[in-house]
Amino acid sequence: NDGRNEGGASAAAVKNGVLTSIAVFNAEQEDKETHSKALMEEVQNSQLADQSETAILTRTEEKKRRKAERAREEEEIVRSARERYLKRRPTRLRELGLTQE
Repeated sequence: NDGRNEGGASAAAVKNGVLTSIAVFNAEQEDKETHSKALMEEVQNSQLADQSETAILTRTEEKKRRKAERAREEEEIVRSARERYLKRRPTRLRELGLTQE
């Protein structure tokens, strides 16, 4: 009778050990999945941050490009006006009587 009890106790211990091992394995798998999900989220957040940074840089570059373009246009207007002024200057000075003829 004692032998059977020990055998039964021993089988119960093995069963409990197996169940504990399964529970530990499942917990480890859940940890791995959670860790994998966290890593994926981190990668996605990093990619979103990179995209956002790229968009900001693109907008900044576009603003710089437009500003440089406006500056070139303004320089052209000033240069053109100066040329017209210098072409007209001798005539205008004569008209005003400011030249020695």
